[in-house]
Amino acid sequence: MTAADTPMQLSGNGLLDFSANNIVAELSWSELRWPLAGETTQISSQRGNINVAGALDDWQVSGNVELAAAGVDDGRFVIAGGGDRDHAAVRINNGNVLGGTITGEVSASWRDARPWSAELNLAGIRPEAVWPESAWAGRLSGHVDARGQAEPLQIDLELNEVQGQFMGRALTANGAVEITRDSITANRFRLTHGGNDVLLDGSMDSPAGVNFSARAA
Repeated sequence: MTAADTPMQLSGNGLLDFSANNIVAELSWSELRWPLAGETTQISSQRGNINVAGALDDWQVSGNVELAAAGVDDGRFVIAGGGDRDHAAVRINNGNVLGGTITGEVSASWRDARPWSAELNLAGIRPEAVWPESAWAGRLSGHVDARGQAEPLQIDLELNEVQGQFMGRALTANGAVEITRDSITANRFRLTHGGNDVLLDGSMDSPAGVNFSARAA
């Protein structure tokens, strides 16, 4: 597969055999970029490959992906994991991307409530690598633990020692927030950016409600 007026190459093949309870698939690419057209390339992948093999009830996935973004050194990350008919879980190893490193694990299920989770360790990540035309320059590190489900909607986010520079000011973030369709619960969620400080603690479902305080410089 190619895209007109670009050097992009994308190829894949696979075999899904329900009678033998088996799957084998491979996807590889070169010169992949986003956006696909235009003079400015936001994110690109010089080459990469992803392989899936095993029984439908116990398959494995592995991959190597090169990743480059504007203004940062070219990077690469390795993934490994597996799953079954109901869910998948992937570990990110050696994630030297976006100007820093990312490691962790991501999982998702497409059954019932469709739960998902992402536990990531960040070191020196540069937001402007993803949004090069924004003012979001910086370098961030810390631990992010996010999980939830699609139905009924629930998102749990916990930040632990997230810190660094963002838009020219020091940033720190700690604490947890739970969001549902009907409520918000915060457990000492605090965000400090330069001289600005926001603190959330409590639940919309409790008589005391959510304690909110803010200071702006």
